Amino acid sequence: MIADLHSDWIAGISIGAINAALIGGNPPEKRVDRLREFWSAVSEPPLGIPNFESSLPKEVFYHRLIKQSRA
Repeated sequence: MIADLHSDWIAGISIGAINAALIGGNPPEKRVDRLREFWSAVSEPPLGIPNFESSLPKEVFYHRLIKQSRA
């Protein structure tokens, strides 16, 4: 059984604040879709460069350099 509960307050810190804004700023029936939309958009590799984890260099320095440039 699913309870029909709705929040009066939503709070978050850092990325949680963005999630809270997406939840609070959308009607209940659109919240999950908007969260998925946002996370799908921000999870895309930059500039359309595919994310081939297996092809990344195993050396720690280069691995960190690539990860930082993507961030």
